[in-house]
Amino acid sequence: MNVSTVAERLRALGIQIKSTAEPTLTEDGAVYLNERVYVAVPVFGGGLNVVRTEGEGDKIAFVFYPDRLSIAGLQPDIERALKDDAAAQGDAS
Repeated sequence: MNVSTVAERLRALGIQIKSTAEPTLTEDGAVYLNERVYVAVPVFGGGLNVVRTEGEGDKIAFVFYPDRLSIAGLQPDIERALKDDAAAQGDAS
C-alpha cells in the first residue's frame, strides 16, 4: 500500500493528517498525525504500524505499535498513541 492511499483511508475514518513523506530506497514512507506520531508505510510491503517518538535531541526513543494488515486495525493504535503522546506532553484532559 502506498502513502497516499493510507492517508486517504485514514482521512475517511476521520483521522486528521498533518503531512506525508514518500518512501525512499532506505526509509519507509510515513503519514504524520502530529510531530511525534506517525503511521509507518513500509517500502517493500508488510504491515503498517503506528510509531510514537519520545524525548528530544540525542535522547529520542521510538515506541512501535504492532504491525497491522488493515487501515481499520490501525485506528485503536492511533487513538492510543495520540492519547499517550498528549499525556507525555502534559496536554491530557
